[in-house]
Amino acid sequence: TASTFYLDTASLNVERVSVSNIETDEGYVFFTDANGSGIADEIHMDNCALRRHRRQGVLFRDVFAFLFITHVVVDRIGSSEGNYNSFDLTDNEGAIFLNCDATGTADGTVTSQNGYVLTDCIAVWFVRCDADNQGNYGFYASGCSNIYYTECLGPLCANSSFFWTNCSYIRGVNLYSKGRDGLAYSIASVPGFAIAETGGECSHFTLSNIQATLCTGDGV
Repeated sequence: TASTFYLDTASLNVERVSVSNIETDEGYVFFTDANGSGIADEIHMDNCALRRHRRQGVLFRDVFAFLFITHVVVDRIGSSEGNYNSFDLTDNEGAIFLNCDATGTADGTVTSQNGYVLTDCIAVWFVRCDADNQGNYGFYASGCSNIYYTECLGPLCANSSFFWTNCSYIRGVNLYSKGRDGLAYSIASVPGFAIAETGGECSHFTLSNIQATLCTGDGV
């Protein structure tokens, strides 16, 4: 159950690490850090495919800034342990996701399966990213600001395709949500785009050219 790539930030700072052109099958955590007192920056991950993946794909708590994740697929289809987040960042202050895909296995049992999870992050860009068929949320953000989404999709997730709580200065353009109304393993009264204030106030949202279809609740 060891991770494939590990940044030893328990007490050290790590910088300028690149992982590219890797494909795994039934792997556990692919790329993570120690969640320690050190920090990491200038981390690059490109052209990686994680098939039938188990556990988290990317799990970073110490990658402070300059994180580039491009052309990465986390595919849960056929996974025996897929009840995890595909991409999970905490306390990051500068990341770009470009042409990434998180494919889930919504079947009523993987309620902790999310595509992209941000916690207490600032300045994160998503460009042409997809969170498909997740057992919970597609794109989830809590306590974040200055998050930008361009041409992102969240089809067939059991919960909201896009969910924000205690977030500010959020901008999205050309976003698409398709719910599970009429399909198995749907959850009642789920909006496609959810701006929730249960964890704190949300403010300064600009969402344009968004589409929500087949939601079991409101579109927004």
